[in-house]
Amino acid sequence: SIAWYSKAAERGDPEAELCLSGWYLTGCEGILKQSDSEAYLWARKAANKGWPRAEYAVGYYAEVGIGVQQDMELARRWYMRAAAQGNKRAMARLTELKRMGNRRPNAARPTRQQATDEGCVLM
Repeated sequence: SIAWYSKAAERGDPEAELCLSGWYLTGCEGILKQSDSEAYLWARKAANKGWPRAEYAVGYYAEVGIGVQQDMELARRWYMRAAAQGNKRAMARLTELKRMGNRRPNAARPTRQQATDEGCVLM
């Protein structure tokens, strides 16, 4: 699936760009080297096209500091964009961040299983 996602992402498919981001986030031993910066860049490409799942991902990367400097304001902006399109996870994150106030969130890096659960699978 990495080869398919790569080809589709190079043609500008936002779903493939986001899935490729997931693969770079975790890497695949012997196939694809893990890279936070590549993960962020591919998610950002999809987010810039208005793909709500990618907007959520970029918000999360900014919140945690994956491939980009940790920046809560940037995270909120991306979460708001995703939430405006009905992304429930983004709405939940915004609610949680509001509840937490100025305290730092304890967000964790996504796992390969979480990326798989999002529909990005190795075939």
